[in-house]
Amino acid sequence: MNDEIMLLNTINHLYDDISDLIKQKRSDVKNAVNNAMVSLYWRIGERLTKELTGTNKPEYGKRVVFEICKRLSAEYGTGFDKAAVSRMINFYQEFPDYEKVVTLSQQLTWS
Repeated sequence: MNDEIMLLNTINHLYDDISDLIKQKRSDVKNAVNNAMVSLYWRIGERLTKELTGTNKPEYGKRVVFEICKRLSAEYGTGFDKAAVSRMINFYQEFPDYEKVVTLSQQLTWS
């Protein structure tokens, strides 16, 4: 019986160690994906802002954003509607220093 208890303790300990590894790596992956998405959204905002800056034609800007949103949504699904893309533009405009955005995003916890 003593051998059985030792075996169960070993199995429990091994299971806990492996479970902790899985949880940690899942968290690492989640953080990496979140950081990549922050970077992507910032870059989209940057690209659109630079395209639209200096144009004195509001209709041009509205049309560009509308068409980009329509095409992105068709190809990549939800998350690229006008409201989301407007937030990306605002994000870039509020935080124009990419290095700071990257540094801060790596320090955030998303859960």
